[in-house]
Amino acid sequence: MEEKPLKITVLKSASEYELREKSSLFIAAAFPVYGEDDFDTRLQAVKKEHYKARHHCYAFRLPAGERYSDAGEPSGTAGIRILNTIDHFKLQYTGVIVTRYFGGIKLGAGPLGKAYYEAAYGAIADATKKELTLCVKLTISAPLEEQHNIYNLLSRFQGRNIETHFGEEVIFQFVLLKERHAEFNRAVTDMYKIRLTAGEEFYA
Repeated sequence: MEEKPLKITVLKSASEYELREKSSLFIAAAFPVYGEDDFDTRLQAVKKEHYKARHHCYAFRLPAGERYSDAGEPSGTAGIRILNTIDHFKLQYTGVIVTRYFGGIKLGAGPLGKAYYEAAYGAIADATKKELTLCVKLTISAPLEEQHNIYNLLSRFQGRNIETHFGEEVIFQFVLLKERHAEFNRAVTDMYKIRLTAGEEFYA
């Protein structure tokens, strides 16, 4: 399995951009997207808002993959060009829909592809972006007398404690930066009474 990047860039908020090319109007909407269902809901909303438009071309990229569509435009002139724009900015969790109101003049494949690219580019360029860091949820189980050592360990590695349970032993659930996970594992191996379990990875 391919390792996830330690840092990614995403859109912080949605943005729109309009472009006119030979009487055709291109309206590009760039927005954060967190799953295919999330994107499909947004696409249906755009189609409803611009129900008179002829084309709603799109692309989105998630860590699990991407999807794009020319939506009736000549093959290769719209969807892949929009995806290329997302990749130009090295974005994840990002969707772009470009709606075209046809103005009666055919543009030709080259100018048409350029128009879709520039519309998508304008929307993404205007959007506020932020960087997310890959984190991992971890659980430590240890005898009660080890809790002081665990607190020191979490402080040393800047782990964020989520929850602590006290019983016959102490259980810490916490979040750690993925880039420090391997080093943390090595530190834990020196404390033979501590058991460490790795959970889900996520960006924050």
